[in-house]
Amino acid sequence: MIRFCLLLCLLCPPVLAAALHPGAAGAAQATARPSARDGPSARIPLKGDEPSSAPAARLSTGGKTRDDTRGGFAALREAVRLVGDKALAPPSPEEAESLAAKGYMSAVDAYSTYISPRESKLLKERSDPAFTGVGMDLVQDDAGVLYCIPYAGSPAEKAGIAHGDVLRFVDGEAAEPLPLPVLQGRIRGREGEPVRLGVLGGQGPREVSVVRAPIHVPSAELLRGEAFFRIRLVRFDAHTRGQLEECLAAVPPGADIVLDLRGNVGGDLNVALACAERFLPENALMVSVAYRDGEPGERRAAAGEKAGVGRLALWQDRFTASAAEVFCAALSRNGRGKTVGQRSFGKGVMQQALPAESGGIFILTVAELLPPDGKAYHARGLEPDLLVARRSASIQEDFIRRTYEAFGKRP
Repeated sequence: MIRFCLLLCLLCPPVLAAALHPGAAGAAQATARPSARDGPSARIPLKGDEPSSAPAARLSTGGKTRDDTRGGFAALREAVRLVGDKALAPPSPEEAESLAAKGYMSAVDAYSTYISPRESKLLKERSDPAFTGVGMDLVQDDAGVLYCIPYAGSPAEKAGIAHGDVLRFVDGEAAEPLPLPVLQGRIRGREGEPVRLGVLGGQGPREVSVVRAPIHVPSAELLRGEAFFRIRLVRFDAHTRGQLEECLAAVPPGADIVLDLRGNVGGDLNVALACAERFLPENALMVSVAYRDGEPGERRAAAGEKAGVGRLALWQDRFTASAAEVFCAALSRNGRGKTVGQRSFGKGVMQQALPAESGGIFILTVAELLPPDGKAYHARGLEPDLLVARRSASIQEDFIRRTYEAFGKRP
C-alpha cells in the first residue's frame, strides 16, 4: 500500500508549492527547505538539486533505459489518427493531451500523475487564504482507494466522516480518477459553503454534507492526565517542530514519553526528519534516498541540543504513512524507541513536482526511502515491535498495556 498524502486543511502541500509558483526559490523540489526554526538540518536531496557527480539510486527500472521509448508509441499514434478521423465525439486536443499524459504517468505507479493547466489554475485559486477546508487528511493505496482521516473536532468529523471511511465522490463527481492535489482543491472552498462527500464505511455508502471552515488543529500536542506523557503528532508541517519543542519543554527531564503517530499520514519529510533528530545522537543515519541511477544518498542527524527525555514508545496504526513512517523507522531502527500498534501503511517512495511546458504539473515518483537498517518497507509497511490488535474492543487500553511492556514497567 501507499500513496501521495495531502493535508486538506493546508494551503497546498510542499511538493506542489514550488510547481504552482515556479518563480519561488527551490522550484521543482519534492519537499520544502526547513525553516530557521527547524534548525540547521539539510533538506532531502533531489536529483537535479545536487551536482551531477552526487550519488543517486536504486529503484528497479526493469532493465529499461531512457532511450527505450524511441520509435515506440505506435498504438498511441494510431489511436490519435483513428479518433481524429472516425470518432463520433472526439475530445478536444487539450483534453486528449491531458488524458494521455495522465495515463502515461500512471504507468509508473499509483502516485505519479499529471495535473492539467486547467487543474493547476484551480489549485492556485483554491490556495488563496479565502478558501478553507474540512479538517481531513487523505491517504491512497496502490489500488487507488482513498481513505479519510478526519482531525478530532474538525468539520469533517462533526459531520460524520469516520476514521478510515473510503472517499468515493466529491459533489457528485467520482473521486478516484482525480489527481490527489486536484481532489484537494475540489474539497476546499469558501468558508461557510458546504461540500458533499460520498463515503463508504461501517455504516455503508452515504453522502455527507460538510460545511467548510478555517482549521486550527495543532500538529503537535501534549496530552495530560494519562498513564504516560503523550505527544500526539498529527502531521508534519511548518509548525510541527516549534510545537514539538513546546511539548518537550513541559515534560520533566528524563521522563518516558509516547509519541503518538496514529493517523499521521505524513506531510513535509524534512520537517519529520528535523523532529526525529531531536531524539537521535549526532551522525545517526535517519534515512537513505535511493534514486534510479546509482547509490543511495543519506540524511544523518545533525549536531545540536537533544531532547532530554527517557525511553520512547512510538504509537502507529495502519494509517501511519509516508513521512510519519520515516520518522518511526529513524527512531526505532536506531534503537531509540519501540513501536507499538499495527503494521503501518507502507509508503516508502518520494514524489517530485515538475512544472510542465504546457502550464500543467507532473508529479513523478523519483526515489525510494530506506530506513537505517536498509530494509525496504514500501508496499509492506513497518511491523510494530509490540502488536496491538486492530479490531480489539479495548484498543486504547491495549496500547497502554503494550506501552508498559515497551518501557519495562508494570501497569
